[in-house]
Amino acid sequence: MSLGTPAVSAVARPHHPLASPRLPDQLTLQHGPCDMLSAFFLVADRLARERGVRLSISTDFDELLAVNRANRSSWESLLPAVDSRYHRLGPDEAFWLRGVDAAGRVVLTRACRRVDLGNRNLHDELTSLRLFYDPRIGGGAPDDLLFCDCPSAHQLYGLISFQAGGWHHPDYRSKGLSAISSRIVKALALTMWDVWEWVSLVDDPLVPHLLPAYGVTTAEPGIEWRRYGETVRMHMLRMTVAELLPNLTLFLQRHGGNQPRGAA
Repeated sequence: MSLGTPAVSAVARPHHPLASPRLPDQLTLQHGPCDMLSAFFLVADRLARERGVRLSISTDFDELLAVNRANRSSWESLLPAVDSRYHRLGPDEAFWLRGVDAAGRVVLTRACRRVDLGNRNLHDELTSLRLFYDPRIGGGAPDDLLFCDCPSAHQLYGLISFQAGGWHHPDYRSKGLSAISSRIVKALALTMWDVWEWVSLVDDPLVPHLLPAYGVTTAEPGIEWRRYGETVRMHMLRMTVAELLPNLTLFLQRHGGNQPRGAA
């Protein structure tokens, strides 16, 4: 199979608002402080519903690509790292958060991958473009170059979580959904995969706006992605479990009343 050919031809389709399972009903908490995470997911799901969005977990990455294609007026091309044309992402290694409104439209997405770097470091995985294009399913990316000058990328080994594919429909922006969905995805990666480090790449102009929403404190400039004659400059955002758990606890204190037993 050549790069650029989807495995399945998918069409963005409306969802019956009540057809998708409710996010808390999909969860089996396996890792992390279960009491705190359970309380967090219930509160985050409620906050999204109060904003008119019903959340669920999906592993259909062909649908994610189709939603991206149907909303290109408000969303750039899907990052190759979560594009089903370039990866075969099984349900045990990737998911995306789907938000559906009362009309059945997908209006929120945020994808997440479990990435086991092994003895390799993140710098090499990025600059080789292996994170973007799986060489096992169709070769390399001859028109792409990626440069990484983020110091900590050399220090990241082993199991990490990589987030991409975040988008909100214009009708649902400025509603606080970034703060909700970004934390949900991190908490899901923790309880599903016991991941202790989260990484994402964010375009430079967006960083000042997203850092407060995401609750992330580590943002390193130095990513340059050259593609189709254009250069995209990005920051690498990082968060560890030691930062996430107090952040979720604070989120609960602000939005969910009493702190649950087991919150650390």
